[in-house]
Amino acid sequence: MRPEPLRSAARAAGWPASARVGAWMFAALLLAVVAIPILSSSSAWDGDYQHGQMPDGRPIGPGAAHFLGTDRLLRDVLVRLALASAHSIELTVLACTLTASIALVLGCTAGYFEGRWLDRLMQVAIEIALGFPAILLLMTVGSVVRRVDLAGMAALMAAVSWPWMTVTVRARAAEVSRRDFIVGARALGARDVHILWRHLLPNVMPLALRLVALTVAPMILLETALAYVGVGCPPPVPTLGRMLYEGQDAILGAPWLVLAPALVLTWIGVSATLLSNALVVERRS
Repeated sequence: MRPEPLRSAARAAGWPASARVGAWMFAALLLAVVAIPILSSSSAWDGDYQHGQMPDGRPIGPGAAHFLGTDRLLRDVLVRLALASAHSIELTVLACTLTASIALVLGCTAGYFEGRWLDRLMQVAIEIALGFPAILLLMTVGSVVRRVDLAGMAALMAAVSWPWMTVTVRARAAEVSRRDFIVGARALGARDVHILWRHLLPNVMPLALRLVALTVAPMILLETALAYVGVGCPPPVPTLGRMLYEGQDAILGAPWLVLAPALVLTWIGVSATLLSNALVVERRS
C-alpha cells in the first residue's frame, strides 16, 4: 500500500521537495532505530566469541552473521549503531527543547522591555556568553564532571547554545512589541505577563520553531564531538562519538568501525537539514 496520505499531507502543507525527502529519510532512520534492536538476535553489550571473530581473534567484517561486522570487543556494530542513533536523537531533541525554552523566555522578556535596564542587562549577559568558546567550555566542564546522564548532557549543550538563539528571538520580540496591537493592549491596561503570554509569544513562536529546526544538525555534531573526547554518558552506553573514537585506531584493518557511525551521522544531519526546509522556506501568498 502506497503511503499517499502522508505524501498528500506534506504537499498540502506546502512542503518543498527537499523537506519531503528529509521527512522520508528521518522516518526511515526512526524505523531502523526501533526495529533493529527488536529484530536482531545479536547483543549490543556482549561479544560474540563464536561467530564474531576471525581465527586470529580480530573482529569480523560485514557479513551474514553480523550485517555491519563486530567491534573490537566482538559486539554487533549494527545493533550498537541503532542504540547510539536513538541516544543522539533523544539527547538532541531534549537539548533543542531546553535551548528554545531559554531563548523564548529571555528573548521575549528582553524584546518586550526594549531599551530598559532588563534589556540592557540581558544583552550584556548574551555578549559575555557569546565570548566563550563553546566546545572548550564544555570540555573543561566535562573534564571535571567526566560522566553525566542524558539530562545533564542536554543541560550542558543548552548552556552554550542559548545565546545566539536568544539574540534572534529578542530582535523578533522587539519588532512585534512595537506593533499596534501590543501598544493598544498596553494602553488598555493589560498586564505585562498577559501581553507576553497571549500576544507576544504566539507571534514569536514560528521563528523559534524555525531556529530549532536549524539547530538539530549542529546539536548532533556537538554531542558527537563531546562524546569523541570522552564527555557524556559513561560506557558501555553506545554513542556515535564514542564509536568513532573506539574505531579510529582500527580504521585500516576494520574501516566499518568508523564508516558506519560516520554515515549515520551524515544521514541524520542531512535529513534534519532538509526537513527544516518545511519551516524555513518562505511561502508566497
